[in-house]
Amino acid sequence: MGSLELDSVHTVHAHVEPANRASARVLEKAGFTRFESTGEPIGYQRMVS
Repeated sequence: MGSLELDSVHTVHAHVEPANRASARVLEKAGFTRFESTGEPIGYQRMVS
């Protein structure tokens, strides 16, 4: 069972270094959206229903 399938998980967060554009694109394709974060690394999140 993955973390996205657990009832207690509502939001998944990930952080990517700005220079790592390939990883950022993978997160976006997986349904993550960029959220406000101060400085580096860049924060992404995905809401789990």
